Amino acid sequence: MPELPEVETIAKDLHRKVKGQVIVGFWTDWPKAVKLPSVPVLKKRIKGLRILKVGRVGKNVLFHLSEGKMLLVHQKMTGHLMVGRWRIKGKVEAISKGPLQEKVNQFIHTIFYLKNRDMIALSDMRKFVKIIFGDEAEILSLPEITKLGP
Repeated sequence: MPELPEVETIAKDLHRKVKGQVIVGFWTDWPKAVKLPSVPVLKKRIKGLRILKVGRVGKNVLFHLSEGKMLLVHQKMTGHLMVGRWRIKGKVEAISKGPLQEKVNQFIHTIFYLKNRDMIALSDMRKFVKIIFGDEAEILSLPEITKLGP
């Protein structure tokens, strides 16, 4: 499981790489990862939203989006977020050579497509990750957020 300092590093790195980008699409082959709303609703509502900031509360990575929306991603035990470019040919394959082709990155089950053609991918070998999308106030009032210490 990623420890708190690692989640902080991931959030800062994502903020640096995707701040200001617009989400233009969403794909998943593991709908159970999306806890709220349903996958079809998420696909429809997230399209066109701009990423204003990426931060974290506890081990939850929070994408602050335009129109007062928020995307919460908890990586759980083996999940990890990364930015790059992939293609789906039966399985998800990295387009560029290098670290994205490492074995640990071969379990991509969710992709957020960005307007600049980059993608935010969520790889999770054990399929435990959690994704929640909604109004920022609703997400920040979830028990898994409000029960966290300082």
